Amino acid sequence: MLYFAYVSNVFKKSSLNELSRIFPDMDILKDYREIVIFNSKKRFSVGDFNKESPIFTYNIIRLNEKKDVSTGNYLDDIYKTAYSLKPRKKSRIRIECFDLNSRCGYSSKDIEVYIGEKLESDGYCMDIMNPDTLLYLVIIDMTCFAGCARRNEIVRESANPRRRYARKISRAEWKLQEAFEEFHIPNGNLAIDVGASPGGWSAVLVNKGFRVIAIDPADFDESIVSSDAIAYHAARGKICEVDKMNNDIIHLKEKLTSAVKKMDGIIADMIAIDINSPGKDAAEAAIMYSKYLKKDGALLITIKCQTKFVKSHIETAKKLLRKKFKIKGVRVLPANRQEVTIFGVKI
Repeated sequence: MLYFAYVSNVFKKSSLNELSRIFPDMDILKDYREIVIFNSKKRFSVGDFNKESPIFTYNIIRLNEKKDVSTGNYLDDIYKTAYSLKPRKKSRIRIECFDLNSRCGYSSKDIEVYIGEKLESDGYCMDIMNPDTLLYLVIIDMTCFAGCARRNEIVRESANPRRRYARKISRAEWKLQEAFEEFHIPNGNLAIDVGASPGGWSAVLVNKGFRVIAIDPADFDESIVSSDAIAYHAARGKICEVDKMNNDIIHLKEKLTSAVKKMDGIIADMIAIDINSPGKDAAEAAIMYSKYLKKDGALLITIKCQTKFVKSHIETAKKLLRKKFKIKGVRVLPANRQEVTIFGVKI
C-alpha cells in the first residue's frame, strides 16, 4: 500500500524515526522536505496511530492513484488523476495540493483553484473550512500521487493554517488555534498568557471567551492595550512593576517572579506559555505560575528545541512539568517551527 505523510522538516530525523517505528517495513519512494511517500504492507487506521503517541507526523493518508502528468496538458492531467478517485457527489471537499515541480510555473494554490473549479463544474461541492472529505494531490518529478478519504479517516488531518484561520496580530495565533483543536481544550473564564507580546495568543483566548492576564516585558499591540478583556503587564507595568532602570538586563525569570508577586488571589482556568527561551526555562515558568491555576486547569506550553538534541529538550521539559501537571499530549503542530507544543492539566 502507498502512503503519504506530512512531517516536520525542522525535526526531519525524529519524524522519520517515528514513521519507521509505526511502519516497520516502510520503503520510502519520495522524500522531499516535509513530504514523504512510502510503501508499507501495514493497513493503518486513526486508532492504530493514536496508540503510538505520535509527536512529529500528521496528515497520513493512503494514496489510491499514481499517474504521469508530463504527457499532455499539465493541469488537465492532474485533474484527471483527481477525478479518477471518484469522491462521493454529496461530499464537501477540500483539496490539499503539494506541487514540487516549480518549473511548471504553477503554485499549489493555482492547482487547488483549478481542480476545485473543474470539480464544481462536474457537480461536486467545495468546502475549505468545513469539509467532510479531503482530496490530496502530491506532484513530484512530473508524477501525481493522489488520495481521497473521509476526514475522520485521515491520521491527524491538518491543513495549512493560512487557509483556515484569520490572523489579527501575529502568526503565533495559528499555533494556539491548532492546539485548541488538537487537544480539545475547554473554554474557561480566566487565562494567564506568559510571553504574551505582541498579543496574538491573548487575542485568541479572548475570542474563546476568556478574560486574560497577559505578561511580557515587551510592548503589546494597541488592540491588546485597549481591550477591556485583557489586563497586561509590559515594561511600564500595569499588573506589576519591574525595575525600569535595569529593564533590559533583568533575567526573564526575575521578571516573571516580579509579576507573580503582584498576582495574589488570582485563580485561572488556563495558563498559556510561549516564550522565546529554552524549553527548560519555559517549564520552570509553568511550575512558578501553577499556584495561580485551579486543579485540573489547562496548561498549554511551547518548548523551543534550539539544538539537534530534540528528544533531550522534550524529556527535560516533561520531567519538570510532571511535578505539577499531568501531561495529556505532546505534538509538533503545523504552525510550530523549531518547537513542540505540550498540553497538560494541573494535578
